[in-house]
Amino acid sequence: HADGEIRFRTSLAIAGADITPDIIAHLIHSNLYIVDERLSQILAVLYSHKSPASVLQPKPAPPAPQPVKRFELN
Repeated sequence: HADGEIRFRTSLAIAGADITPDIIAHLIHSNLYIVDERLSQILAVLYSHKSPASVLQPKPAPPAPQPVKRFELN
């Protein structure tokens, strides 16, 4: 991604097996799922002038929720 080129390939190893419509459907759905996962990052690079490295950084974990005090004993 350093030069701005995006490539994506989906493949499936099926040595000695018949290709069925279910296998093709699984391959296509897997591809679409992964593209959908990364689409916001791709669009951020294209339209927000962010670097690929910055959008690929993992997001920090949200802080743990604090327990709610329902009442106090005096």
